[in-house]
Amino acid sequence: MNMKMLKAVIAGLVLSVSGFANAALITTGDFTDNGGGSYTITTVSGNGATTTDSSIESFLSLVAGSLDVLSTGNATTGSAFGNSIHVNAGQIFSFDWVWDSNESNSSSYNDFAFVTLDLDGISLIADTSTADNSGGTFSWLATSTGTLNYGVGILDVRDSIVDSFLTVSNVQAVPEPSTLAIFALSIMGLAARRFKK
Repeated sequence: MNMKMLKAVIAGLVLSVSGFANAALITTGDFTDNGGGSYTITTVSGNGATTTDSSIESFLSLVAGSLDVLSTGNATTGSAFGNSIHVNAGQIFSFDWVWDSNESNSSSYNDFAFVTLDLDGISLIADTSTADNSGGTFSWLATSTGTLNYGVGILDVRDSIVDSFLTVSNVQAVPEPSTLAIFALSIMGLAARRFKK
């Protein structure tokens, strides 16, 4: 393999992973960095670090009152974090989450967790009807290339006494599998063509 081909392959690899860079997290409320890309946010904290729902809406650039629409009552206090990540069309933005709550399964005090994407709106992740210590993966397919501003939050509803927790990990934007396959096949085709000469 000559030097020109090697440089082309290296440039292609650098460009293919450039969408993974992201800035530092910005937080409000009770936020714990668990290390290893895992974070926990809560609705109530003994140190008084939680934030009002209107402050969280402002922090995440949401329309006033939009978080109350997700709940069965008045969202009161909570915590959130936000960040930006570059995504390419076809990449999947995803993260794993685990929900836990000391709140009873009640429609009156229905604490909830949510994600907001500036390119797609607000989505409910979990609430008090979700089994404790259960989780899942949130994923979203980027239809265009650009910067995705996202936020993840948790809010107490109608009280600010009983804790709920959300742990988020493995936040990433990865190419859709078919995109990786096309890229790999292209590289193999170029290499095969080169060796035939």
